[in-house]
This record gives sequence, structure tokens and C-alpha cells, in this order.
Amino acid sequence: MLARIRKAQEENEGGFTLIELLVVMIIIGILAAIAIPVFLNQRKSARDAAIKSDVRNIATSLESYYTNNQVYAVPQWPGRQLRLGRIPPRSAPGTPSRSASVTTQLLLGV
Repeated sequence: MLARIRKAQEENEGGFTLIELLVVMIIIGILAAIAIPVFLNQRKSARDAAIKSDVRNIATSLESYYTNNQVYAVPQWPGRQLRLGRIPPRSAPGTPSRSASVTTQLLLGV
């Protein structure tokens, strides 16, 4: 009798049914549909943060150059060569020049 039960169990345990496999595939599809847009948004946010950081670094460098030379460095492109030119600040004589925070605000639009 025990042998018949074992034999019946061995015959019935052949693997997963088609319905079970479809349910698992649907669950994986739903999870992927949720995760992929979130991942893409995180990449965009990281790219935006890197660009913002680069602009802040440029603003800091320009203000550092102004502190040392009392003129702002301006890139000029005659043809395809990059040369640094100088322009005086736009403030009138005797008035204080723009600070780094103002320049950063102008560059970042904050």
C-alpha cells in the first residue's frame, strides 16, 4: 500500500504547471514595469546633479580668476581656437563688483 502511494506521488510531481509559470512571468513583468522608469529617472537626476556641480565649479573658478586679476576671464573663439580674453567687470568705477554668490546665481538661474 505504501508503495502505491509513493508511485502515485512520483507520477504527479513532474514539474510546474503552465498556469504557475504564467503567474510568475506576469509578476516579473509587473515588477520590471515599475523598476525600469524609476531607474531611468535616477540616471537623469544624477546627470542633472553632475551638470549643476560643474556649473558651480566654473563659477567658482571665474570668481577666483577675478579675485587674482581684477578682470573676468572670457573665452573667445576666433575660428576654432580657444583663447582666454579679458573684460572688465560691468560695475561702475568705485562700486563693488559682483560676488561669487551673485555670479553663481546668474549661471545657475537660482
